[in-house]
Amino acid sequence: MNLKERTGMHRVITSLLLTGLILAFGAQAAPPRDMPILTIHPGAGGTPHVLSVADLEAYPRRSVTGLIPDVGDHEAEWTGVSLASLLQGLGEPWPARITASAMDSYRETIPGSDLEHYDPIIAYQRNGEYLSISQRGPLVIMYPYGEHPELLTRVFFSRTVWQLDELRLE
Repeated sequence: MNLKERTGMHRVITSLLLTGLILAFGAQAAPPRDMPILTIHPGAGGTPHVLSVADLEAYPRRSVTGLIPDVGDHEAEWTGVSLASLLQGLGEPWPARITASAMDSYRETIPGSDLEHYDPIIAYQRNGEYLSISQRGPLVIMYPYGEHPELLTRVFFSRTVWQLDELRLE
């Protein structure tokens, strides 16, 4: 099995596990912290990183104030790991861009410069509670809207990817 086939298999397995979780526990339950939920594909054919919330929690926590746009969400405290710190911890070079994908196949490209200028996080908690699928979790790319009001634009709203399950570094 080549790398492309294995990568596709990881995505299928992750989707099946999340679907099974919804059926078994309902959409209100956050997934088990040790369940693989995020695949990061490095550029140039590197080996993908498959991570759980527990893996993400091994990195320093960062909290930001923000909201999920366009869904009637209210401002909240989002806690997770800095995307820049995570990539550095995984030994990945600074990407020119990142393609973030959600469970529903929504995709958005995030410029690598956003990591330096705004330090977005991969959030796994909202107001101290782990995110369930019904809360647009279990992972959300969240920008620090509270620290940077200039981010309150359609461009950055589109980069707030909820139900995140895959990152491709380019």
